[in-house]
Amino acid sequence: MTVDGSAAWTPAVSSIPGCDLRTHTYSMVLTPSRAYQPVIRIVGDGDLSDNSNRMRITVSRIG
Repeated sequence: MTVDGSAAWTPAVSSIPGCDLRTHTYSMVLTPSRAYQPVIRIVGDGDLSDNSNRMRITVSRIG
């Protein structure tokens, strides 16, 4: 998934660099300078064999 073209996700538990093999949980913090509607896109790596067919996205205001 990309947000405004960025895929800078941080794994909750870093099993190997950039990957969370245990919880498959990732986060990204954006700090916009103004209110706007971010562009969110679902992108794939082309390998469907390792997908669970589930995705949960939570958008929260922090602060």
